[in-house]
Amino acid sequence: MVDRFDEVLVAQISTAGMEQVRDDVVEALNQVLKPKGILFKNRGNARKLEDLPQYVEVASGAVPEVVVLEENGVSFQAPVMEGQKTGWFYDHRLNRDRLRHYVKGKRVLDVFSMHLHRDNMIDLLRAGSRHIDRNLQILDQGHQGPDHPVHPCIPETDYIKAIFARLTVQ
Repeated sequence: MVDRFDEVLVAQISTAGMEQVRDDVVEALNQVLKPKGILFKNRGNARKLEDLPQYVEVASGAVPEVVVLEENGVSFQAPVMEGQKTGWFYDHRLNRDRLRHYVKGKRVLDVFSMHLHRDNMIDLLRAGSRHIDRNLQILDQGHQGPDHPVHPCIPETDYIKAIFARLTVQ
């Protein structure tokens, strides 16, 4: 997997076979895409299954801690060195597009979980807002786009959830 952040590439190799040709992958990426830097974020459960080492390493050039990217006319900062997988989830782009209509000119916190049921997410948001004496208002809800369809007989395919909320003073 390779995600491109303008002139920086963040890649993840999950199998022993690909690990063996890692240098060839770096050479091909440099030759075809000519990035300023390539970062390997080789960690995760798939690597553990094949007894591969877990590591994060700059394979070529220079890679900053955080890259700035623009999506749907909104500027974001992606923590490529520390973030999960490659540091950015492009499959959330439609939800972030919906978000921009609520946040123009504001700083926001983008929090996510792929492992919680929607009702559990709302319960956690509600509890958190009560803990800090704020009212929670759910403005909108989203989910995955057409490139990640939900199969009605396989609940696990409904894994992208988005809740657009704001907190107000009580």
